[in-house]
Amino acid sequence: MPASPRAWRLWLGAFVMFAIAFGLSAWVDTLWEQCDDAYITYQYARRLASGEGFTFSPGAAPSYGTTTPLWTLILAAIARAGIAPHVVAPWLTSIGHGATAALAFLIGTAAGGMVVGLPAGLTVALGLAVFFRTGGMETALVTGLSTALAYLLLLGGARWWPGALIGLLAVARPDAAILGVLVLGGWLFAARRRRELFLPNLAAAVAVYLPWAVYAVVTFHDIVPFSMRAKLALKGVSGEMNAGSFIALFAPGPGQPYRLWIAAALAAVGGVALWRREPRMRPFVVWVPVHYIALAAGGAPDFMWYYVPPLWMGFILLYMGIKVVSGQRRAVALAVTTSALLLSVGDNCVALHRDLLMNPNIRFHRMLAQRVSEVAEPGDLLAAREVGNLAYWTGCSVLDMLALTCPEVLEYAKGGDRSAIIREWEPDLVALHHADGEPALQKGYVVRSRHYYCDSSYVVMERTAPVTRRERGALLPRDWEAQAGRSGGG
Repeated sequence: MPASPRAWRLWLGAFVMFAIAFGLSAWVDTLWEQCDDAYITYQYARRLASGEGFTFSPGAAPSYGTTTPLWTLILAAIARAGIAPHVVAPWLTSIGHGATAALAFLIGTAAGGMVVGLPAGLTVALGLAVFFRTGGMETALVTGLSTALAYLLLLGGARWWPGALIGLLAVARPDAAILGVLVLGGWLFAARRRRELFLPNLAAAVAVYLPWAVYAVVTFHDIVPFSMRAKLALKGVSGEMNAGSFIALFAPGPGQPYRLWIAAALAAVGGVALWRREPRMRPFVVWVPVHYIALAAGGAPDFMWYYVPPLWMGFILLYMGIKVVSGQRRAVALAVTTSALLLSVGDNCVALHRDLLMNPNIRFHRMLAQRVSEVAEPGDLLAAREVGNLAYWTGCSVLDMLALTCPEVLEYAKGGDRSAIIREWEPDLVALHHADGEPALQKGYVVRSRHYYCDSSYVVMERTAPVTRRERGALLPRDWEAQAGRSGGG
């Protein structure tokens, strides 16, 4: 954006957006322990920092059980300096959220003036249910990198650096590569820009992504995270992305589903206007629908963090559409924009109260890990389906019954037969929700503790008979034992 006498107002506005977003995010993260999935990444980062490689449990083989290598590497690097991942991650996500809000304000202002940039920045900054609820996850890193890419393109710095950001996005999370493909594709099909922009930025993106790709192929024999394959194979576990969840984030307020169609129509109008006005933002206009269509078609789980990455751009398009439809009637534009902003903030505050302040289960997984630690012994094998906190706090070798971090469990997990997994690995401890009546636990296991969670019991059970297999310390199926014996492995 060119310098102007009003430039200081832009930077002041950006600073205010950052301060609001950072302050609220840091406060909300004091209310809970971050989601259990975040602790999966923390566990990988901590073990990587300790020199044990990309492993999830003591004695386990390397596994590509996190979809966010860049976030893992950042946390591991900080952990090497002595700061635990669970301590630093919420602060980093608050910084990322603040940067996203500030850059969304600057991008929106460049696209349509203050009437677009101000509400877009505030909607992102005050997005309590949208951004803060994913605290500890890589979401803020992805949104921060994507807004930085958009701002860099608007500034005209399109040689090398955008490609580096595209490479970082691909390492940050696989689905973020969709945006990189759209940006590079736009340059590829623009004959005058092919040599000037496409080739150098493609080279920069490859140079950033290639080291991780080589490491992944050598270590995991794949560049696609195994956890992603497991989630797609177990589609029924958490449901799939759907319009209802999207409505709750993008078009808050009463009147479902009409509010979605109204908001979508306004965003479409804004997209057409921005497409004509600012060619450099065209990949981001296309990114909003393409992201959701691609993930929904691929059967991505119904997790909030899959909806969030292009949401900041969706808000810019929404307020751009309101501006276009209102024409020169500033009072109408102000009234509609203010109403949309208040509805968004109101919905987010309700979600904050319901999901955090009044949620009795918000610290449950940390508490459960503490209870398991009270009965666990060094070297114990613990079977569970929600493994983040349990792996991070107990020190047990964890058998992931959803197979996100344990590839060898996937074939059993596909059938949903928890008893088969328990019989095959004979874990020393089992921590399961709805465990009552599980056939494999009827004999040989005793209940150590029972905890109320989501309208039913979460049970911690311990095996009564000694198990010599745990002495091996590795999560291996039985038919591997003979191979280990022949090779002299333990």
